[in-house]
Amino acid sequence: MNTDIRLLTSFKGHRKRIKLYRMLGAEAVLGLIDLWITIAQDAPDGNIDHWSEEDIVIAACYNGDAGAYADALVACGWLDLNGDGKFKIHDWDEHQGWASKAKMRSECAKLAATKRWTSRINNSKKQNTDAPAYTPAMRPQRKRNAPSPNPSPNPSPNPSPNPLPTYVDKKTWDDFCEMRKKIKKPLTEVAIPRILKKLEKFHSQGFDVNEALDASIQGSYQGVFEPKKQGFSKPGIDKVAATMEIMQRRHNERQNQG
Repeated sequence: MNTDIRLLTSFKGHRKRIKLYRMLGAEAVLGLIDLWITIAQDAPDGNIDHWSEEDIVIAACYNGDAGAYADALVACGWLDLNGDGKFKIHDWDEHQGWASKAKMRSECAKLAATKRWTSRINNSKKQNTDAPAYTPAMRPQRKRNAPSPNPSPNPSPNPSPNPLPTYVDKKTWDDFCEMRKKIKKPLTEVAIPRILKKLEKFHSQGFDVNEALDASIQGSYQGVFEPKKQGFSKPGIDKVAATMEIMQRRHNERQNQG
């Protein structure tokens, strides 16, 4: 059902409105608006060819003479008469297009709703139907076990970058990883690059990075530290020369004793 009609602002000064007012007064103009509202509700397509003069004044809530009111509406151009002398509202489709298409919109809405529900019902039936088994394809496979999605039963015990830097001893690295597990701080994918970056720095400074790893293993340290901070010093030419001199003296002493 329509809930409104279209009323242009130009209706206020329209020539036909003024003409009707001059013929029958303000009640006739107000009745015209009531007539449009009633048609929008009861005959939205604008077909009132079965209405009599009495029907028109009732729809317009007009208290005057029915014949005079109908004749005035025709004379002013608000109503038309067809070839059979039946009443027709003037240009209803043009001025009240929304109301005139109400029945068509209702039918389209019902059709769309029916289509949606039919589609839902069909989809529900399809979902509740199992796909037919293809027996010939199943026979050669039925005695086989599906491949296990589990990882290898013997994974590498310690996370190790691939490849491990040549200056890092693999056994020392594995021991360091094992120590981290024992202290409940296992190495992660984030921690490994950070540890290796520190070892790379130590190596570039001339330190033995394996000594740093050994110190962390012995002290159960979570990180690695520059060897000199663990009691080691950076090797230098003087220290190497002194060590070689001591070793040579001991060798000479053993030779003399022999």
